[in-house]
Amino acid sequence: MVLRRSLLPPAATSSTAAETAGVYLPADGADSVGGDWYEAFDLSSLRVGLVVGDIVRHGHTAAATTARLRTAVQTLADLDLPPGELLTRLDDLVRRIQREAPDPDSVGGSCLFAAYDRVARARHLGSAGHPPPALITPEGDVGFVPVTPGPLLGVGSNAFEVVRVTLAPGSTPVLHTDGLLGRDVVRGRRAT
Repeated sequence: MVLRRSLLPPAATSSTAAETAGVYLPADGADSVGGDWYEAFDLSSLRVGLVVGDIVRHGHTAAATTARLRTAVQTLADLDLPPGELLTRLDDLVRRIQREAPDPDSVGGSCLFAAYDRVARARHLGSAGHPPPALITPEGDVGFVPVTPGPLLGVGSNAFEVVRVTLAPGSTPVLHTDGLLGRDVVRGRRAT
C-alpha cells in the first residue's frame, strides 16, 4: 500500500497551463501494486504534459518499471521532444530494461503522451498501444480522439503517429487505461 501510494502523482494539479484531476482505483481493491500509472506536469511555454500507461503484470517488477518510465517521461518531456520522438525513446528504454530483466516478457506495456498548449488550445499526442483519450465537449457530448495507437512499448518498431487536436474552450480530455472501460476497449467505448 505504501509503495503504491508513493508511485502515484497528486490527485489534482493546478497551474497556469491547466487544471488536472486523477484517480487510481485498483480493480480488485487489494493492496497489490498494479501496472497502471498516470502523470501530469508543467512544461515550458504555458504547456502541460499528460501521460497515462499500463505496464504488463503486477507486483514489484511492475512498480519498478513504472517508476523508471515516469522519471524518463518527465526528463524527455523537459527536453521538449515531440510526442512521437518521446515515445520512441521510451520504447528504447523499455527494450533496454527487457535485456536486463531475468524475464523479458515481464517488461513492456502501453503509454499515451500528450502535450497541451494553453495558448493555442491544442494538444499533440501519440500512443504506444494505449487506448485513445475521450473528449467531453462543453455541451456534454463524448467522443474519442482519432489517434491510431502504435506498437506497445518494448516491441521496437518505433513508429508512433502524432495527432494535433484543437480543444474548444471548456472541453475536457479524459485519459484512461483499459481497466476503466473493461478489457474489450472497443466494446467499452461503444457502451459509453
